[in-house]
Amino acid sequence: MKLDILKGTTSKIVEVFIQDSSSTVGAGLTSLLFNAAGLAAHYTLNGSSGGATVHTLVTMTIGTWVSGGFIEKDATNMPGIYQLGLFDAALTGADSVIIMLKGATNMAPVVLEIQLVDYNPYDAVRMGMTALPNVIAGAAGGLPDDTDANGAVRIVDGTGARELNTNAGAIALVDLVTLATDLTNLPSIPANWLTATGINAGAFTAAKFAASWLEAGGIVAAAFNGKGDWNIGKTGYTAGPTAASFTTAAWAAGAINAAALSTDAIAKISNSMFPKINTALNDIEFLMVDDTDHVTPKTGISPIGVTRSIDGGAFGAGTGTAAEVANGIYQYDASMADMNGALITFRFTGTDADDTFLSISTAP
Repeated sequence: MKLDILKGTTSKIVEVFIQDSSSTVGAGLTSLLFNAAGLAAHYTLNGSSGGATVHTLVTMTIGTWVSGGFIEKDATNMPGIYQLGLFDAALTGADSVIIMLKGATNMAPVVLEIQLVDYNPYDAVRMGMTALPNVIAGAAGGLPDDTDANGAVRIVDGTGARELNTNAGAIALVDLVTLATDLTNLPSIPANWLTATGINAGAFTAAKFAASWLEAGGIVAAAFNGKGDWNIGKTGYTAGPTAASFTTAAWAAGAINAAALSTDAIAKISNSMFPKINTALNDIEFLMVDDTDHVTPKTGISPIGVTRSIDGGAFGAGTGTAAEVANGIYQYDASMADMNGALITFRFTGTDADDTFLSISTAP
């Protein structure tokens, strides 16, 4: 069982299926109590030194978290389903954790593989990423979502806060500070917006500008190189922009398209969730079981045989290193050559143990 959980989550309950190892049809094991003889829970954080950490199981009320809580869900309608109160310490301090339940009579071992991520997969607004607004697109303080027929974000035309008033050809800026960060519903630019009649009287008086703001001393060296023939006594300037430089046709359709921003954001999230192609990946953990009963964790395997298939090709020898962790759990440090493909399937073998297969998808 594999889960993605926000790193540092507390009071988390998960539901697990425990199989009856004596059943020939894969039935669930029922009536298992937290204090059943031999029942034990252990966890190990990815990359931790030493053996696994023991956590004592206790009873709990269904749906109410208790650290190490363990209770059967519904023996009649969902035989074999149990609730487990995850241990807070197991959900912090690493990128992943493995939890194992085992030991009770007729109980097949249960392994939970949990990826501890820095985003919140249960946050429907911004996935817990604080760099994004915590409101839906289009709401106050959220990303803009009002676009014109070409998909370009528009500034609202009006006389209120964060709006541009285009009446009579004049553009009056209202609430300018807020406007700078909330450009929605951009209206069409009037024909005379930058002519003498389109500018309010007094808009460009000396009092509106800081001293020396347009003098040579107020302009950074080379600030206008290649940007026009400004004729202010510096070298390196070319001819000024033409009238066509500022027409609507000069801007690509969808240049500030919200959908394009969303695609880029999703791509970055995807890249953070998967290991990189052709990049070494350490601490790949996997379970080896005894080939006699096919359920008992197999310890002491040495060496571990490793082969891998890259993008559906033939299996070849792995070039990384494998080592035992504890309780039948082993780890493999994959080399760059092992990870040089979009889909890597590993095969792990050992004396008196069943083969274990593990597939990993990579990101560019």
